[in-house]
Amino acid sequence: MAREKTSKKIVVIKVIFKKNFGKIIWYPNFLRLYGYFHDKHRVFLVLEYAENGELYKHLQKDGPFTEHKAASYISQIADALVYLQKKKSFIEIRSQKIYYCQVMIR
Repeated sequence: MAREKTSKKIVVIKVIFKKNFGKIIWYPNFLRLYGYFHDKHRVFLVLEYAENGELYKHLQKDGPFTEHKAASYISQIADALVYLQKKKSFIEIRSQKIYYCQVMIR
């Protein structure tokens, strides 16, 4: 975790090896990318901090979601997948990669 200088927002730094790095796509249901920097082998992404962690951990801790909440999450995930398909992009989908931000709560 880090704090972005200008906005003072808490952010996360994610490191990706360049050989595994693809194109960056912006979409409302994705974590925001605030910036990046790199060295010879790695790219460091400065990403929005998902204050509530992984959605999967909430499911494990709290048990099944209500039908309304589950439908909301599924709708947001499906919207993101449709967008990726239109962009002909690939993303690995795992429950541990879905992060729970206040924005997800509808």
